[in-house]
Amino acid sequence: NDSSSSEVQRMNAMFQSAIVESGRGNSEVGLNKFSKVVDYYEKADQPVMHAAALISVGDNYLKDGARELATESYQKAIEPALKSKNEVLLFTISHNLGRMAFEDQNFETARDYFHTASSVARGTGNIQSVTNAYQCRAHCEVALLEYDAAAESYFEALDILVSLKVVGLAEELLT
Repeated sequence: NDSSSSEVQRMNAMFQSAIVESGRGNSEVGLNKFSKVVDYYEKADQPVMHAAALISVGDNYLKDGARELATESYQKAIEPALKSKNEVLLFTISHNLGRMAFEDQNFETARDYFHTASSVARGTGNIQSVTNAYQCRAHCEVALLEYDAAAESYFEALDILVSLKVVGLAEELLT
């Protein structure tokens, strides 16, 4: 169907434009466009794009210092990301929410988000994402005085790197 194809192309272009506007500091213009694409992707049952747009909205809010709105957007992105079974989206959401919880010194919540991030990151194939999630989880465990758990998180990351013979990242983890 040509009309639905052109609508998809128009919305994809608007999504890209929203990202550009947001990157230029035109948050209001970017958020207006994001709002339209979020609605479209939800109605069109495109969970990957729906989740990606919601993550972008959260990033925009976070950049502007609106942490509560960013958290809300990231949390709204969970359902479409789960529906899509896209590990990159799930990792991004978990990592962003974990980072925010860590910055707020809510270490238990951050640890839980980083645990989820470390689990889904394995499916992304991105070794740095996997080891970063384990390191972040370990930082939370240290903050919670859970030293044995922190050591286990570091060793899990190290085991992954050693098994894949990623020497540079393994050395970086040990320093």
